[in-house]
Amino acid sequence: MVPANLHDPNFSVAKFEALVTKSLPRSVQVEKNDSLSEVVRRHFNASSTWTPTVYGALIEQIKQANTLDKDTDLKPGSLIVPDLPSTSKSQPSAFNVLNVSAKISKLDLGANAWDVNKNAFVGKPVVSDLGRIGAQSVLQVRQLPLDAARSFAVPSDEEVPGEFAYAALRVPFTAEFNAEPSWATVSGDCPAIDPALASILASKPRTRATVVVLDDAWPDDEEFLRARDFVVSASKLIRGKFKLDGATPQLSDIETLSKMQSTSFPPGIAPFPALRTHAAAIKASLRSFSCNDKGQGVNVVFIPMGTAQDGSYPLLREILYLAYLARIKSNNFSAQLVWAPPQKDQIDTARSFATKSFADENGKISPFLNPFSPTGPNSILTDQALIEQLAFFLRMYSDASQSPHFLSMSWTARELAWQIYFPEYSYGLMLAAAGNTETVNVHEKRVQFAYRSTNPGDVIAVENSNDSEYLCFSSRFSQADGVDVLGVGYPGEIAETKLCGTSFSTPRVAWLLAAREAYIANTPTTDGERSIWQIQQKTRIKNLRTLDREGSMRFNVTWQKLLGVPAN
Repeated sequence: MVPANLHDPNFSVAKFEALVTKSLPRSVQVEKNDSLSEVVRRHFNASSTWTPTVYGALIEQIKQANTLDKDTDLKPGSLIVPDLPSTSKSQPSAFNVLNVSAKISKLDLGANAWDVNKNAFVGKPVVSDLGRIGAQSVLQVRQLPLDAARSFAVPSDEEVPGEFAYAALRVPFTAEFNAEPSWATVSGDCPAIDPALASILASKPRTRATVVVLDDAWPDDEEFLRARDFVVSASKLIRGKFKLDGATPQLSDIETLSKMQSTSFPPGIAPFPALRTHAAAIKASLRSFSCNDKGQGVNVVFIPMGTAQDGSYPLLREILYLAYLARIKSNNFSAQLVWAPPQKDQIDTARSFATKSFADENGKISPFLNPFSPTGPNSILTDQALIEQLAFFLRMYSDASQSPHFLSMSWTARELAWQIYFPEYSYGLMLAAAGNTETVNVHEKRVQFAYRSTNPGDVIAVENSNDSEYLCFSSRFSQADGVDVLGVGYPGEIAETKLCGTSFSTPRVAWLLAAREAYIANTPTTDGERSIWQIQQKTRIKNLRTLDREGSMRFNVTWQKLLGVPAN
């Protein structure tokens, strides 16, 4: 966090020099006939009239960094300058409450923004300042190699505000669905399960747990209606708990959803029980659990990653809107926080963020790309904003409903340019498929999001294995000394089909963990108990591993282990 008020007449030269000392270098381009004064005006909005206190010191610092004696030594090419933000172009408005919050600055090259030859950042910073152009501080988000980071010490400036407005960082990426396509159709029969498990699922649940499957589509109208009801109900709970309506509540999306009775399917994509979408295959993989859940302790909700189907646009925008609005209002979600209704500009900003997630080609959540097609890649273009805000939406839902959630992601992605922030202290867990390439170590290749099962350890990774071997070419976890993996292995075969993969292991593990909370575990009754629940669950899952075994046996678990009940 760095100040952006270099125009302040009280901004001392000593303070500026200390700031430059902390700053990392950035390389900028010098054009023909450029002068140093033109360079600092273009990149820092600094001049002898607007920033008179620090202007001379900035010019001298750049001269020293580039061994220049005078302005006339400047030649076209690259120039090293401090990686500081451009100073505000106006004085902060006393009537704009958002100006007390920071702007957010990122480099458009993301992880590739550090030039190892120049030992400096390259590329132009992209600044988000929606609604707060007069903000007096900037949160600079930078990525650089670990070796380079070790050589710098860059603490935040102690005098800038610690609170800042949340900004939408939209980064498109491709989610890859690793199961082989199948044009099979499953029967409507309810598969038999272990009688001991059936007996548990026939008892009265202690609470109701929700499994959210984030995938390519709604498998059928039944799952659309279930998702519609969940989001509408969750929205009302969240709005009430966190006072998110204000004087002019935005209700158009949930009103639209409430009136819808069905969704749509692109040409050639038949609904479940035909397995024409990846999500339909996941529904088939869960049939043995869901149809035997007589106590109805587990609610499975499918959320699409794209907007190809009717109803997906208002549903996803409602999720994005509420998550953005809550985070614009406050980053503090402690139980003691007293929430005040949002101001109109906060509502407008959140609505703008949510709408812009769909607005342009680079940032939109797109329709199907060759959905589960035997002739094309099984992938879909989506956006990191959706993943991050859905996780936050579910955190708020569990806070408001006092019931747990489990987010299941049965797809993989390449290493992302921006790491997603997942909320801590949530009454919920996130699970990610490892993928189906047996030569791939997810931790060495940084497969998202299974990679995060080691660092930061906020996602449960799932392999495809039984009690003796890996199944269906499952990708693997690291078993190197000192690598602590939050991961399990579980079978991912689907009866009646040739489908098999971590795509189906993952929701099964999520479902069984949810069943444990619904039928077996003691339900936390206080905010304090719910705040440590996630830590307790991660510890319990790590204890399910058999660390003295090698290969698939190290991480493989049974349904009894996941539920915490004795084996037959």
